Amino acid sequence: MYDLNLIPSEALKWLIDNAQNELVAYLCEVDFRAMYGDKWPTMAREQASLCRDVAAAATEPTSKESWLDLARQYEGTITPH
Repeated sequence: MYDLNLIPSEALKWLIDNAQNELVAYLCEVDFRAMYGDKWPTMAREQASLCRDVAAAATEPTSKESWLDLARQYEGTITPH
């Protein structure tokens, strides 16, 4: 775990922005159904929930909406074959 009080806001913003970029790239580049099979819907819901947690902490409307959109994208991958 980390003491968030010790992380400068610039570093925290960098961390969150990079995490979001990685999550977006993951959706675009990975065949998650082939990798995770029936486990994927649960994993996608968990990722969406975490994205919503970050969105709730966002202080800028653009950032908030960006994280909510990412949550919707993860949920959008939960489709029956």
